[in-house]
Amino acid sequence: ENRFDTMILEASAEYGVDPNLIKAVILRESKFDPKTLGTVGEKGLMQVTDTVGSEWAKSNKIEGFEASRLYDPRTNIRAGTWYLGKAINNWQTAQDPVPIALAEYNAGRKNVLRWMDEKSLADPNHFMDRIGFPTTQSYVRMIVSQRRYYAKCGEF
Repeated sequence: ENRFDTMILEASAEYGVDPNLIKAVILRESKFDPKTLGTVGEKGLMQVTDTVGSEWAKSNKIEGFEASRLYDPRTNIRAGTWYLGKAINNWQTAQDPVPIALAEYNAGRKNVLRWMDEKSLADPNHFMDRIGFPTTQSYVRMIVSQRRYYAKCGEF
């Protein structure tokens, strides 16, 4: 059992996101190091940007939020899961919204909209093939596969 599992389960229950998916994102984003700082200032376990942190705090009516709190594992997992959950909800009409949501989490909504075509919602593999950034494509494929592995091993 990972020391963040309880926090992952709490965020999963709060925002309705599969805990295996949250854990796979954390593995890919930070290898479970809460002190990770990304190249454009993304912070913590799920590499949450200050902007997303502020949006999460506002949406959850958290007063006096400071970006440095994103290094706190519980805060980071909640904010990252909230954002991922929003992205999954954006693509609810897709056969599998997760690969599209992960691409949005990694590369932003504008890029995802450029990669979408008429077959993307019906076929997750087709969408993954269309992802225009090789790093985002491997990011999405790695997390989808890691999530499957966690589920098979009975992580949660």
